[in-house]
Amino acid sequence: MSTINSIRQQRRDGFSISDIAKMNGVSRDTVYKYLAQDDFSPRPPARRSAPSKLDPYKPIIRQWLEDDARNRRKQRHTARRIWRRLIGEHGADVSESTVGRYIAELQSYSR
Repeated sequence: MSTINSIRQQRRDGFSISDIAKMNGVSRDTVYKYLAQDDFSPRPPARRSAPSKLDPYKPIIRQWLEDDARNRRKQRHTARRIWRRLIGEHGADVSESTVGRYIAELQSYSR
């Protein structure tokens, strides 16, 4: 960063591009680039959205919850019961909290 600042300061002091390049040991193209650039902070890498481990099981969960809507309230699935059922019946490799968040998300939409 000190090279960038010195190049900008030397230009403000009236030095030519060629002189600045020689003094700092960089090419003229680099001098032009540093003079034209406004923001020198590094850009964070773009985040890639990965598919959820729960994606293949979401239709199954929705179906179970739809079936529960027809049952009495005491007979309905809890998030823990759905999670255990996914592991037992379908061999799902998902955490209980992931299932719970998805169910809470579905229930917030239905209200």
